[in-house]
Amino acid sequence: MRSRGFTLVELLLVLTILGILAGGAVTMRNTDAHELDGTARQVAADLLQAQQLAIAHRLPIGLSFDDDFTGPTFVLADGTALADAETTLRARSDLDSQAVDRLLVQSPRTASGLGPATAVAGFGGSDLVVFAADGTPSAGGTVQLTLGKSVLNVRCAPVTGRVAVTAP
Repeated sequence: MRSRGFTLVELLLVLTILGILAGGAVTMRNTDAHELDGTARQVAADLLQAQQLAIAHRLPIGLSFDDDFTGPTFVLADGTALADAETTLRARSDLDSQAVDRLLVQSPRTASGLGPATAVAGFGGSDLVVFAADGTPSAGGTVQLTLGKSVLNVRCAPVTGRVAVTAP
């Protein structure tokens, strides 16, 4: 005669199904946060790349974040995009033609945009940060990224130029 209750196999089967459903729910819930984290890390990499270009070429180079944030652009200190500054760069006696060619093909990782994330950039009242030839930024500041309810900041320290992704 069989007693009332569940067998061990039935209990394990139910627990397995609940575990799979819970795992799927957690993954779907954190998609915005993961996507925003990836975007923030790309913006941080763009800031570091601008700093490295400035140091390598001993030339003030910055990153400009336009108002609609379709994507940042590498610029000279006067705000001219590198791609539009070929004549200016070739006129410099301290840059050889190969260095100019390398500069002209540089583009930020987020140049095509940030996907669904929105951003607000602020560097001392400007949406432009310029790194001097020694890598120091013109001003410290933050790029605040938002996607859904998730918010992350990409901070650039004012004196050292250290870049970090932080929560608000």
